[in-house]
Amino acid sequence: MKKLVVALSLLMAVGLFQACSVKEQFSDEPLQVSKTGLLVEQTAKDKESGTHFVVDDKNQKTAARSLTINLSANEYLGNKVTAYGIMNQTDNVLEITGLSVEEILSKNTKQDKAVEEPTRIDAQIDAPKTAMDMTTFASLPYKFGGKYPSKWYYAGIKSSGDDGVLHHYSFSDKVLDGKNEILALDVLSGSIPVGGDKITFDGKNFVVFEGSATYTVYTTFQDKNFRLAGPSSYKDLILNMAASIGPLEGST
Repeated sequence: MKKLVVALSLLMAVGLFQACSVKEQFSDEPLQVSKTGLLVEQTAKDKESGTHFVVDDKNQKTAARSLTINLSANEYLGNKVTAYGIMNQTDNVLEITGLSVEEILSKNTKQDKAVEEPTRIDAQIDAPKTAMDMTTFASLPYKFGGKYPSKWYYAGIKSSGDDGVLHHYSFSDKVLDGKNEILALDVLSGSIPVGGDKITFDGKNFVVFEGSATYTVYTTFQDKNFRLAGPSSYKDLILNMAASIGPLEGST
C-alpha cells in the first residue's frame, strides 16, 4: 500500500511539472518581437549577419534586415525607431516587417511625409472569401470580439507591455501547447508602424506587411491597435479575422 501511495505521488509531481512547463513555453514564445533604438547601417567591419542595427539606449545592438522595407530610406535611417518583426533563430537577426519612427534625429529626414502617409489608401478590395466555417471569440479584458475557424483552438495570455504587446492570443488547428501556434493576434500598446500597404474593405482600413513567408495585418478598433500575423498561406483567413474584430456580441 505504501509503495502505491509513493508511486501516485510521483506521477502527480511529474504531471504538475509538465503542466507548468507547457505554460512557461506558451508564455515565452510570442510570434512577434519589437526593438526600440537608433537605426544604423552595418559596415564592412561588422561580423554580425543582417544589414542594419537597432541600437538601444544602453548601446546594445540588435542585428536586423528586412525584405519588405527599405531600412536605408531617409525617413528611417539615423532616427529612433521601434522595429517590429520576427527574430530569426538561425543567425539571431531581427526580420523587420514594420517600423514606427519614435524620434527624428537625422537632418535628412523629410518630415512632411508623416503628415500625408496615414491618409493614403493603396488599394480598395473586396472582402476575401474563406471556405472555413467560422465561430466567435470574446476578449472580456479589452471588450472586443472576432471570428476564427470553428474547428480551431485559441488561448490568450496577458503580456508585460514591454515589447509593445498588452495581450497575446494564439490560434491553431490543434490543442495549443506553446509550440504549434499558427496565427497570433496582439493587442498593442503603441502605434501602428509606418511603411506598409494600406488597404480598405468592408468599410475598414488596414495596414498590411507582406513578406516572403509571413503576412501581418494591423487594424484599429475603439482606439486600440491590433496586429494579426501568420504564414502567408493563411492570408485570406488573416484578413477575414482582422475584418471581424469589433464589439462583443450583445454589447451596445
